[in-house]
Amino acid sequence: MKTLGQLNPDVYTEGLHWKTPFVGRVVTINTRSKKIEDNATAATNDLQNIGISVSITYQITKEGVLEVYRRFGDDDAIATNVVIPNIKEAIRSVVAKYKADELITKRAEVSSLIHEKLQNKLNEFGLLVSDTNIQDISFSDKFNESIENKVKAEQDALAKKNELEKTKYEADQQIVRAKAQAETIRIQAEAVKSQ
Repeated sequence: MKTLGQLNPDVYTEGLHWKTPFVGRVVTINTRSKKIEDNATAATNDLQNIGISVSITYQITKEGVLEVYRRFGDDDAIATNVVIPNIKEAIRSVVAKYKADELITKRAEVSSLIHEKLQNKLNEFGLLVSDTNIQDISFSDKFNESIENKVKAEQDALAKKNELEKTKYEADQQIVRAKAQAETIRIQAEAVKSQ
């Protein structure tokens, strides 16, 4: 509540409270959870540029309401001046520790580290981060092309390996047939000798 433009140190929860007409003004701050999504570009450990989309759920703690309002103002200013810049900073610092392919295989670990960094940083501002999710990770066209080439090379190698195994199997079958044919000829030759 403000009295003659001055912020009172008392924070009121929902319900009925007294205020002086024309002198006092109620400032409403939403302490419910809010979800915000943001995109950032970052460089990985192997110097690949990636785009990453993250959503977080946060809320202003009841203990931090007064300080947050004093420092930043309304909900939109908090999101714009505190939450979004810290999301970008957390993404960049965490992504820089991983190689591009690890971001996919260790997605849960990356998300957890981003959450931890955000929680530590936003706690300083009286905000509580309850959830962090990586929505999307996008790689450069060049990187995607190299992955496709790698997968194609692996598939070609597997096809050649299967072809080689097929050739070996056919050769083994021919050897078995030749042995059987030789045995047949030997038996026929013995039969002719004995007559």
